[in-house]
Amino acid sequence: RDVLLEHIGSYPKHNIVLAPMNTKISTIGAAMAAFERDEVQLTYGSAGMYNFYNYSMPEDNCIIFRTPSFPV
Repeated sequence: RDVLLEHIGSYPKHNIVLAPMNTKISTIGAAMAAFERDEVQLTYGSAGMYNFYNYSMPEDNCIIFRTPSFPV
């Protein structure tokens, strides 16, 4: 969120559309930026094909992080 908001601040007179396509964490960051700045729009780029066979492998660990609360 913070990195996106800093970058967005460099373009004050532009139409901003974010299309997070990496991880759920980046999607949360994009949503938090959009909640903070009304001019930010979110979109979704659907995949043309999914890599089912090499998508991910389960591990023994879990990453937990806290997101700041924001108005909905």
